[in-house]
Amino acid sequence: MDFGKRLKLVLIAKGISQKELAIRINVNESCVSNWVKGKRIPHIHQFLNLRQVLGLSVEELWYGTPLLDSLLEKYNESSN
Repeated sequence: MDFGKRLKLVLIAKGISQKELAIRINVNESCVSNWVKGKRIPHIHQFLNLRQVLGLSVEELWYGTPLLDSLLEKYNESSN
């Protein structure tokens, strides 16, 4: 699973909109949108801010966890 899909799932699970995340980590909403779409990835300092806001480590955000991957798989199945 890629970072963008994982980020989208975490935002949904935590009830945080892309706009709200952008405000909380001080980036443009288009940055977050590009991350979610897989067009770009955050810079390291943005990952550190993401970690604080989302309550996940940089490693969990980038590589995922079995639980996150399982949830994303179920989410993808239900949205098809």
